Amino acid sequence: MRTTRRNCRRRVVMASALVGAAVSVWAANAYTSEGTGRKSGVRVNEGVGMYSDPSTANQASTFTINRRLVSCGVGAENLAGIGRFEMLMYSTQIKRYFIDSDQKEITAQGEMRSITRVGGAVLEDVRHRFIAHAVDLDGDEGQPRRDRFDVHMKTAFWQPGNPMCTPSERYPGLCRFGGRLIAGDVHVSAGGDDEDDHDGNHD
Repeated sequence: MRTTRRNCRRRVVMASALVGAAVSVWAANAYTSEGTGRKSGVRVNEGVGMYSDPSTANQASTFTINRRLVSCGVGAENLAGIGRFEMLMYSTQIKRYFIDSDQKEITAQGEMRSITRVGGAVLEDVRHRFIAHAVDLDGDEGQPRRDRFDVHMKTAFWQPGNPMCTPSERYPGLCRFGGRLIAGDVHVSAGGDDEDDHDGNHD
């Protein structure tokens, strides 16, 4: 009986060790892009992470940029004394997705929905055109971070003249949200330029 119990314990220990080893291998692979050795695991010609900048009142903000989705989220519990602030932006249509390997930059254009709330009240819920840029300037999560993400847009509420709008220098007449990454990665390939234009419309 004692021998049987010892054998059972050994099997449990061996099984636990095998599971632990498998998890370690999985974790090592999960955080390294296949064939690139990048620690971030972000797929080529895509980006994801967080940034902070005066355009978001120095609040930590999230973003995603890939061929299917461009998104940006900004939030603060009490922004400049006006109360809780929330803004969510996400693409409803991507018309152009261009990779500039020389500049290490991703450009996405299309239509986006923006929802702006202050103190729980919706100030604006609209669809509008957008232009987003993500730049790979530091390889793989380098320090100090140099990668950045910016989205440029204009709505009835978000336009130059609104004190909450940071005017875009790249596209005069639009507002800008963006900044240097504080987490995440932008991964641009060193290969040739690449473009997806689903609608044949570059506006």
